[in-house]
Amino acid sequence: MTSYSGYSIISFTFMLGIFQRRHQYTLSELELRREARADVIKQSLPLLTIVLFFVLLALLSLLCLRPWNDLRDLQQQREMTQIKLKKTQKELQRAKQEYYWMTQDPDYFETIARDKNNLSLPGETVIRIEKEPKPVIP
Repeated sequence: MTSYSGYSIISFTFMLGIFQRRHQYTLSELELRREARADVIKQSLPLLTIVLFFVLLALLSLLCLRPWNDLRDLQQQREMTQIKLKKTQKELQRAKQEYYWMTQDPDYFETIARDKNNLSLPGETVIRIEKEPKPVIP
């Protein structure tokens, strides 16, 4: 019994590949093969065009939609910041007005103390008008 090493089997198959007779095509056979390949390409061209279109569409959406979403987010942040700015400006104006009253109006502290502690001067009647609470809509 003879055993073959891996090297000899590989070299044997390699030599078979080298010494195999290659088919020689005639000119008319080559022309038919070329026309067949051209027909395959012509038939697959619309499909390739559609695939290319969708690939380009996907790339375009990746390139354009992300910045567009980022822009929308930034616009929303800007609107929220503007709302906060207006609220802060109103608070600042109110604080400036209160500061002015504290420094210029000597009766201001008396008015605030009487209002917060429900106090009145003798012979004075205090009338409070409460705002109606807004109804809660379920």
